[in-house]
Amino acid sequence: MIAIPTHNYRILNRCRGFTLIELMTALGVFSILIAVGAPALRTFIESNALITETNRVNGQLASVRMEAVKRNMQTMLCPSSNGTSCNASSWTSGWIAFNDANSDGKLATDGTEAVFAVGEAAKGNIRIAGNTALATSIRYKADGALQSDAGTVTICTVASGVSPNARVISMTTGGRTRVDSSTVTCQ
Repeated sequence: MIAIPTHNYRILNRCRGFTLIELMTALGVFSILIAVGAPALRTFIESNALITETNRVNGQLASVRMEAVKRNMQTMLCPSSNGTSCNASSWTSGWIAFNDANSDGKLATDGTEAVFAVGEAAKGNIRIAGNTALATSIRYKADGALQSDAGTVTICTVASGVSPNARVISMTTGGRTRVDSSTVTCQ
């Protein structure tokens, strides 16, 4: 015969829970963790936004260069706030990429030059700027080389606490890109 243990039913029926002291201690520990972790989380989010935007811009540059080679035609990337014309003074506003069939550095209004990519404006605290050679446009020849001199595109964040606060895409005259981290004054 198997022995069945007898239970003290008073112990089983007693309510279990947290005391007020235990609850206040847990709340205090949780508050300290939040106070210490929140700034680090904010820095982490801003740093990831910077990396994401850098990858987006670098990918777009590679795509425009590839289109130039694929179509055997000059292509151009220029700042645009409306997605239909080169009308913006800052890369932060967004951009368009198009086939520059007549090689004049402008998007034709008669429809002979097609826009094949539109870049959205940078989000949040991110700023994008080209140096003198790439401030207003980036033009690729049919062989994938830059039409202009070599230059840099700087993507930075104005958020404090992110270090380094910028990524610099360096472009060679051959059209190749390289990304480096940097610390700059972001405006």
